[in-house]
Amino acid sequence: MADQLRAHIEALLPAAKAHTDQMWQGGSCWYSLTARLDAIRRGAKEEHAESRLAAHVQVSLLARDCKWLLGRYSESLAVTGEEVSR
Repeated sequence: MADQLRAHIEALLPAAKAHTDQMWQGGSCWYSLTARLDAIRRGAKEEHAESRLAAHVQVSLLARDCKWLLGRYSESLAVTGEEVSR
């Protein structure tokens, strides 16, 4: 499950990055969004959790980040013709 969520996140991050590139760099909105995307990127690159509880938390966090990205950038993928791998 974690690997599938990571794949979705990796597919959505370029659209999010393109959005931040169009923003005024230095503004509070740009800073907040950039910080959030950096945290998502770091979370997606973490090693697999070893314990069941840690794995549950890790998958929950990846799912939350994926849902957040999908809510904001899934339309960008539809416009460019890209598809999130299933």
